[in-house]
Amino acid sequence: MKKVLHLRASGALLGAEQVVLELCRNSPKYGYESALCVPVDNGSGEPELIRAARAQGTEVLPVSFSSPFSVRSIATVRECLRTQGADVIHTHGYREDFYALGLGGNARLVATNHLWKTTTRRLRFYAGMDAYLLRTFDHVVAVSGNVRDQMLAKGISGQLVSVIPNGISPIEPDTNDSGDLIAEFPSLRNKTVLVSVSTLTPEKGHMYALEALKSLSDEGLDFHWLVAGEGRCESQLRSQADALGLSQRVTFAGHRSDVKRILRAADIFLMPSLAEGLPIAMLEAMWCGPAIVATRVGDIEFALADGQCGFLADPGDAGSLESALRQALSSAGSRKSVTDSALQRVSEKLSADAMTRSYCSLYDKLLSVKP
Repeated sequence: MKKVLHLRASGALLGAEQVVLELCRNSPKYGYESALCVPVDNGSGEPELIRAARAQGTEVLPVSFSSPFSVRSIATVRECLRTQGADVIHTHGYREDFYALGLGGNARLVATNHLWKTTTRRLRFYAGMDAYLLRTFDHVVAVSGNVRDQMLAKGISGQLVSVIPNGISPIEPDTNDSGDLIAEFPSLRNKTVLVSVSTLTPEKGHMYALEALKSLSDEGLDFHWLVAGEGRCESQLRSQADALGLSQRVTFAGHRSDVKRILRAADIFLMPSLAEGLPIAMLEAMWCGPAIVATRVGDIEFALADGQCGFLADPGDAGSLESALRQALSSAGSRKSVTDSALQRVSEKLSADAMTRSYCSLYDKLLSVKP
């Protein structure tokens, strides 16, 4: 069996990490054993990603460092990659691309671009740097069409880039979740429950959701919005909710390790993002049952079949988001219709098995050509 060594320098367990875990779990079916190298900041404790990978039986190679871009840290990570005898080294982020630069040898270098964030000058610099690095890889995978277009616009050859949509494994129902969550958050009782799961950063668009919900609250619609996640915009969003008189209708729940439990208890999953690729959190919501209200960014329209599997709004437009939310909040029948369609679509078109099969076919193609 051939070997793939994945590199992900993250302690969190967000969308990109879920993709890595799915690939590690499913690739043996297609002839590839997987290992996962995770650079870990000294003194930070064991990251969620490492715990989750070990729990599913994936070989994990933690690499301790004191500073992510120190000469010693870079050398340590590169030595780990070099000595594993992998047929494919597969990176998942700009730091990881930098660590693996030039390490191909007999191994093929594959990178997945999960989405370049460009909301700050520093992030735009990182995206530009990554675009330069990726030109030296054997192949680059974009998780959505817009991510591919970003890379082509940065001068990466179209021959190097392909699109493989994200996918997830089935999520089994648990009828006890709703009651457990209401016991933890009594304000959800007898309300239409909206849930968002993401970092609290500008590109996630929470500020527009608050504006939309203010209008709906004034109309007397009864709801409560549970916001799961952490980030630099949390204080600003709390202040905005207070200023809009929504503090009794919005709960900031912080980082959660029980995302699926929260999704299963929700009536509506709200994703007001300004930029996405193909978000794993939304695919999880499609499995778990809430109706999706999301913006037309990335490949969300593709995932939701142009609105057949959810309610769509324009990004950065509180009025458009208000309209989509009003439609979802006003009719349980409409919500049921789109959730049934969403479940069928995610199971048939956006499965972890289909994603893994596509990646392993790519590995096969690259390995069939002599370096």
